[in-house]
Formats: sequence, structure tokens, C-alpha cells
Amino acid sequence: MAHLEGYVSHIRFHNEENGYTVMDIETTHGDEVLVGNFHYINEGEYICAEGEYVDHPAHGPQYRMTSYTVKEPEDKAAMERYLASGAIKGMGAALAERVIKKFKGNTFDIIESEPERLAEVKGISLKKAMEHLDKVELTMSNGKTYSSLGKVDAISGTIDEGTGAISLRAVFSNPDQFLRNGGSGTVVVPTVKKQCIIIPQAATYELQNRIFVYKVVDSKAQSAPVEVFRLNNGTEYVVEDGLAPGDVIIAEGAGLVREGTIIKSGSTKE
Repeated sequence: MAHLEGYVSHIRFHNEENGYTVMDIETTHGDEVLVGNFHYINEGEYICAEGEYVDHPAHGPQYRMTSYTVKEPEDKAAMERYLASGAIKGMGAALAERVIKKFKGNTFDIIESEPERLAEVKGISLKKAMEHLDKVELTMSNGKTYSSLGKVDAISGTIDEGTGAISLRAVFSNPDQFLRNGGSGTVVVPTVKKQCIIIPQAATYELQNRIFVYKVVDSKAQSAPVEVFRLNNGTEYVVEDGLAPGDVIIAEGAGLVREGTIIKSGSTKE
């Protein structure tokens, strides 16, 4: 088994049905031809692969991949290269540089979970930013979720100065004629957060417009401020700063606890 890693510099061939792909990989030792099944891969991505070198009778030396992982770009140059590679539709080198300058290390989180914020970058319209939204859901007036996902296909360029609201139009398939004129519902725009820490809202308390939790440190309650994502589901928070994996917190009744309270292990929850 041989290890190979580098940038996907060019995809020569890709079979949509079975994912079979032939691509050029730019490594520190030169260019390599890699073949294997990739159902989703983009030029500009950095991959770490395991496999073996083979000599194809017609195409010569190749690296045959058996498993791989995609490594997220870590430095500014790698991020710019990835964004400008075509992975993000309509984004060239100059625009990629402005996006990274604006959002820095949070760039990929913004693209995945808050794509509308791309409109904060000069050269990206709100309509263009919203093209990166995932498919949307429709919650009916009876509280049930419509069976088919929809897509935002039109956005108003006018912003209500009083509320900051915009108007948009979402299209849903309606083969059974379930949706009718005059009906009402709520379009739900998804927000995706990966590898995040989620805590119950009952584990928090507010003080001077800041959110706190009680960590359990040496069997004592110790208050700690946390930064949470601006959206929530009404019962939980996504923590962006202030907690790390493995931290133990008081999960309920944080408002009744005081600094330094002795905590028994049975009363704690990770």
C-alpha cells in the first residue's frame, strides 16, 4: 500500500454513474495520474489517498486509489487556490482573495452555514450569494413538513431598512397538487454546522447581555462565558467559543447555581 497526497490540478474524466475518475494530482515530487471512484471531488481540493501504483497497458503509470480523505485548506494560499479552482461557481482568484480577507479562518463555515453573508464582500450580489444555499423546506400551516424540498430561485434586491428583511421566492415540486393558491406556510432555510459543540439552553444563564455556563472544575462550579451561534432551535445552542470537547458543564438549572458550589459527579453532564 502506497500513500499519495496533493492537489487535484485537473480532472480528465469523471463517470457520473459509478464515480470512476481520472485526475492529475500535483504533489511535492511532481505530477501523478490518479484513478479511482469519487462520487464528489473538485479541482483544487487537497486529498490524502491510499492505494498502489500500477502500469496501465494503454495509459502508462497510474496510482490506483483504494481509500482517501479530503483535507480542508489550512493556510491563506491553499484557501485561495481552492475557492478559485471552480469549486465555488463564478469565483475567480481576485474574488476569492477578497472573500478570505473578509472572513479569514471562518471562510468555509460562512460558505456552508451562512452563504448569504458572502454579499458583504464587494463584487458578490445578494442573489449570487444565495445561490449557495442548500435546498429549503416548507413547514405547512398545520405544522407538518412538506414532503419535497424546494429551491430559492428569485430574490428581491430591495432591503427593508426598518427590519432588514428581504423578499425571496422558493419553488417546490407539486406533482400531487397538494399545494394550492391561498395556502400558507413557512420556508425554512437550512443552516449547517459541522463538528460543533451543542448544549441545552437550560445549561446557560444571561448576565449583561452575555451568555454563561457553569463548568465543573475540580468538583466545583466555575462560571465561563460562551459565544453561541446567532441561530438556534429554541432548546439548544451551538457553541462557537468558550467550551472545548471534554469540558463538563451543569446541564440544567444553571440559574440556581452559585460560583464555587460543590458538584457531585452524578449531577454533571458532558
